[in-house]
Amino acid sequence: MPTQGNRFAIDNDKVKTVYRLIARNPEISAVKIMERTHFSQSTVNRILGQLKADGLIEYAGSKKTGGYRVKESTVEAPAAESEKRTDI
Repeated sequence: MPTQGNRFAIDNDKVKTVYRLIARNPEISAVKIMERTHFSQSTVNRILGQLKADGLIEYAGSKKTGGYRVKESTVEAPAAESEKRTDI
């Protein structure tokens, strides 16, 4: 996936859907992603592989009960005090 600045650009609607679902539901399983999106198992697995390879998500927990979550390094941190605008 191409990057824009420090943010990753997610350029496919299905990939965006899965990424947002993971962001809103940490520790979600691939099965739950398939149930909620109605995407096929191969589509979900391909998207999860792509997001993992791009460093956007990670798998946490055991194989049986674990799930996917957004990597902390990809979550945008609040602006530092020196970066906040004071002219507003």
